[in-house]
Amino acid sequence: MATIGNLTYNNVIEKILKEFPEYKTSEEYFDDINVDLPYIVLGNLGLMALEDLDDKTDTSMAEKLLRITDDVLNNPNSDDKILDLFQVQIFEKLTAYKKGAILAKKILRGKSLELLEQTLEYYNTDEFLEEYRKK
Repeated sequence: MATIGNLTYNNVIEKILKEFPEYKTSEEYFDDINVDLPYIVLGNLGLMALEDLDDKTDTSMAEKLLRITDDVLNNPNSDDKILDLFQVQIFEKLTAYKKGAILAKKILRGKSLELLEQTLEYYNTDEFLEEYRKK
């Protein structure tokens, strides 16, 4: 199980950069100018993990990010700001495509799975949801 401890809005950037060193060295996704903005950092990481799903058979980065997201969203100590940050920046990026949504469905549990379903219903078509529910 991937876990990086109790994440807060104030420590999320530091912990994410430590957990994903390949992100910090990515010229395409890492943004030095906005490195202090959690929504930018997590959103760009979500996009990088999405590319991992699209371009490779190795989905380890996306899986790791989803496991961390699962831990954060199921942690009773996570406040509303951190819950919103992960739901918006990770779910909206990784689950915009069927492969990401299906991977998320396999990994997530409890509250995080409920929040995934809410996100999918809000942002996707009936056809997308029908295929997602079959898997």
